[in-house]
Amino acid sequence: MKVTLKTLMVLLALVSIVSCAGPNYARIENSERLFWGASTDFDNENYSQAISKLQQAIELEKLEGRKFDLSACYGLLGRVYHADAQYEKAVEYAKLSIKTNSTESEDAYQYRNIARSQVALSQYQEAVNNFSRTEKYFLKHIEEKDMRQELAIIYDDIGQIYTAWNKFDTALDYFLRSKKQYDELGMKSQNVLSNIGYIYTKLEKYKESVEAYNEALEVAEVAKDEKGISTIKNNLTITYQLMGNSDNMLEVFKESLERDIKKNNRKGLAIDYNNIASAYKLNGEYDIAIENFKKALEINLEIKNQVETANNYSNMGEVYFYKQDYNEAENNFKKSIEIKEKLRETATGKIKIDYISEEVYTYLWLILTYIEGGKNDMAFDTVELSS
Repeated sequence: MKVTLKTLMVLLALVSIVSCAGPNYARIENSERLFWGASTDFDNENYSQAISKLQQAIELEKLEGRKFDLSACYGLLGRVYHADAQYEKAVEYAKLSIKTNSTESEDAYQYRNIARSQVALSQYQEAVNNFSRTEKYFLKHIEEKDMRQELAIIYDDIGQIYTAWNKFDTALDYFLRSKKQYDELGMKSQNVLSNIGYIYTKLEKYKESVEAYNEALEVAEVAKDEKGISTIKNNLTITYQLMGNSDNMLEVFKESLERDIKKNNRKGLAIDYNNIASAYKLNGEYDIAIENFKKALEINLEIKNQVETANNYSNMGEVYFYKQDYNEAENNFKKSIEIKEKLRETATGKIKIDYISEEVYTYLWLILTYIEGGKNDMAFDTVELSS
């Protein structure tokens, strides 16, 4: 068949129309490959790679005009920027996701992402407003969709904002709302219970604080969350200290000691012995306090923990001071200062300032020891030296 010039031009026109009107499948496939590759990078905390892939995917999706997929790219990029602590960019891209393809459900999650970035930027009122937008969606669909856990998470988020804002009564209200949602699901959240305990401590409602922390501790123990167990027990200790309840403090510390003995956790054992000693010190049982401080000191010397070694010497110096054994107090304070001076000389920035503060604190104890021990000349010399 003879192809005329006119026929050829018609065929070329048709090909052009089809190529313009139809999707570019190679481009779509490449965009999707980049998106899922970025998602994997995000999960593996390779944020720079994820950002690069998503930026490429966005350019491809702009060419295709697929709003839903473009919005998804913007949304994921916002989450990556948040994880990478680039909070202003995180907010920018979450807003672009909403603007590109606005749907009620997706918007709810993006407003939550925006709010979390705004918390990191200390934009608390804006964060509350955006969390509230998400809350409205979850409340609207709580019956038709199982949104209770999502709602519990939102209330916990808002509670943490008000905690950072030092508005503890409002924070408690939201944490209790979160707990109620978990209760209705037959679930317990370790984080929410710990947050409730913290707020009750701030409000000086120590009995309620202990109850919340103990409930959180049960959840952590079931989950075998060693870090969580340690954190909760430390918070319980602070609460007991504020209550003046050294017996309960000792119970918590001795349980921790038993656990670290079984695991042969040397660093943990040093902390346990130090905590036990501090409880006995608070209780006025100085000989037992010194015995446990020495056990902590022995381990810290063994594992070469200079910071805690210095603190052990300082703590023992204080106990000897209370026992009116001023010579031993002096010896321990001097050993502590010697280590702290070396640490200060090699430190920089805020850590250096912290070491200076610790060193000055120990010097003050040494000066007081000289005065009480009748060594006034040594006290004056030390004042000049410490300045």
